[in-house]
Amino acid sequence: MDIGFNAGQFLWGTFIFAVVPTTFIMLLVFDTSQRLNRRRGEIDPSTGTAKGTPKRFMPVPGMALAFLAGLVSGLLWLTWDGSSGPVNFFQHGMSNQFMVWQVICCGITIIALSGLVTAKYAPYSGVLPTVTVFSAAGFTTFFCFGVSYGVSTQEGVGVLFSYVGMNVMLLITNGILLAVLRSRGSQSEGPL
Repeated sequence: MDIGFNAGQFLWGTFIFAVVPTTFIMLLVFDTSQRLNRRRGEIDPSTGTAKGTPKRFMPVPGMALAFLAGLVSGLLWLTWDGSSGPVNFFQHGMSNQFMVWQVICCGITIIALSGLVTAKYAPYSGVLPTVTVFSAAGFTTFFCFGVSYGVSTQEGVGVLFSYVGMNVMLLITNGILLAVLRSRGSQSEGPL
């Protein structure tokens, strides 16, 4: 029996597993960024100069690009398998028969696309957690869509693990990239 797409399940899953945690994390990141900027703008009493230059927070278009990085990675690699194509994904949901190389390519793609967004917005405040969280939210939204077919069983566990796993993976890879970019930027003259 084919039940079809369940929009309520998709919206609820996306809200619980992508929107709520992303909003909570971003509120913490924004608050921390604001505090750091206030400290950077304070005058050092011993020298009479500012402690640093306040940085602008990462703009919304960068957040949208990070979200798309996660969404596109899933759409590109996980909407088909050896026996069915993307049309089947949109009619019956996500397959559970992926080749190992498909999953690896999906991971490489999200790392690469997220890395490009990180590199583009490296000078901004809060770029590492922002790109990481929005890329993971994009992939989680894709995952929620893929499992919103049929009767709901334990898909929520997989969605939760995908969000946490993507955040950990991207925090590490984007963190390394950002450290390299910023170390190069501090050694050279001009912008990154």
